[in-house]
Amino acid sequence: DQYVEFPDVDERTDVLDAILDQTVSQLLSGALPEPRRIFDVLQPPVQENHLRMHVFDEATQALFDDIGLGGRLVAPDGDYLALRQANASLNKLDAYLRRDVTVDVVYEPLSGRVTSVVTAAFTSTVPGDLPDYVDTSIRDIPEGTNVTLVSLYSALPPESLIVDGVQTPIQSAVEYGLRRSSFFMETPPGETVTVEFRLAGFLDPGGEYSRLVDHQPLAVDDTMTVLVRGADSFEFSGPEAP
Repeated sequence: DQYVEFPDVDERTDVLDAILDQTVSQLLSGALPEPRRIFDVLQPPVQENHLRMHVFDEATQALFDDIGLGGRLVAPDGDYLALRQANASLNKLDAYLRRDVTVDVVYEPLSGRVTSVVTAAFTSTVPGDLPDYVDTSIRDIPEGTNVTLVSLYSALPPESLIVDGVQTPIQSAVEYGLRRSSFFMETPPGETVTVEFRLAGFLDPGGEYSRLVDHQPLAVDDTMTVLVRGADSFEFSGPEAP
């Protein structure tokens, strides 16, 4: 909003400096409320993954990790999935990018084989009246186009990547004990780009399947659907079974 309300760079800088100075001054000189009040205020944005913190003191960071505030990528014992995006245009268009994600998993308990199809529809809702500072890119692309580095972190290796029906090369690496599959994507204003990751591999067999779906803090939450099915002749049991 600050870019729309204050399109002039110097004016916007002065306003943001004043807000920052006042915030820091009140933080350093004011009295903190009771711990329960702090907890009540911060709990919703932490649980919804809108607030993350990192400090260089190891003991404090360990506390942040324990209460879910750290947000670090940690490989779990079972299956794992985290879809990450990073702006590659040096502009402010991420706020207008929406994601609709579906995860379809098939698990075979005897062998531990898991196949997973992750489909993500990225839709640009960029309006046509934004300041140049917001929608202009350092790249030679049409105005309002969002260039994004998309990365999928998973416990399973990637088999293929399809973007709008076209087979696309994947940049693969291992980070934090997880497999990262990445590529660069362009989303023109008002359009949708559909991405399909196909993953396959083996987890420990034994009849139990667990998956952690980690959520990236974004301006607008994802719409996400996760489907888990047993392979042919296998059924899930328990109170949450379909």
